[in-house]
Amino acid sequence: MENIRAWISRRRVTFGLALFFTLWFGLELIVYTRFGLETAEYWFYWEKDRFLTSFDPGLVLSPISHELDNFKHILGNVLFLVFAGSVVETEVKESDVFLLVVGFAYLSTLIANITAPIHEVWGIVGASGGIYSLISYGGAMVILDDRELSEGDFIYSVSRLILVLIAAYALLSELKGGGNIAHIVGWFCGLIFYMMRYSKPIEYSWR
Repeated sequence: MENIRAWISRRRVTFGLALFFTLWFGLELIVYTRFGLETAEYWFYWEKDRFLTSFDPGLVLSPISHELDNFKHILGNVLFLVFAGSVVETEVKESDVFLLVVGFAYLSTLIANITAPIHEVWGIVGASGGIYSLISYGGAMVILDDRELSEGDFIYSVSRLILVLIAAYALLSELKGGGNIAHIVGWFCGLIFYMMRYSKPIEYSWR
């Protein structure tokens, strides 16, 4: 039991964010069922027809919200968050994980929607850009980081290998299908952030 607690403690930001996204989605569903779809979209979606015409709570809340009619959206994001975060968080500062997931979710959504007239894809909701940044950061970390890692058991090693494959597949699948710009921006944000952090010593906040 102590080993499990220690394992979770070293990944507390990852599991905290997973819990937050899940509970937040529950709040979305409550608003939807009690007040209707239009109200829920007003609060949680970044609607194109309201962009720059009025203040919309969805401008602020959409990058941490998920599609109300697509449970695979929240489920996929939470599962990939937990998997990638379990590999990455033991090797970086806790604040880095928060920036990768939440900070780049906002940045990737903003960039995608500002450039929407070019690619004609509008991102209305979702933290996927932040999840993609975490995945790409983890993939780069596994391939390029030659420093001694904090954990070296077999399961962790296999997880790191799988994360590399996921990172490669995530980018290739988006590029091949003319995919979601927020996903692509998030992926490259994670890679660039890794290259910026790689040259600096990492301070392990949980040690």
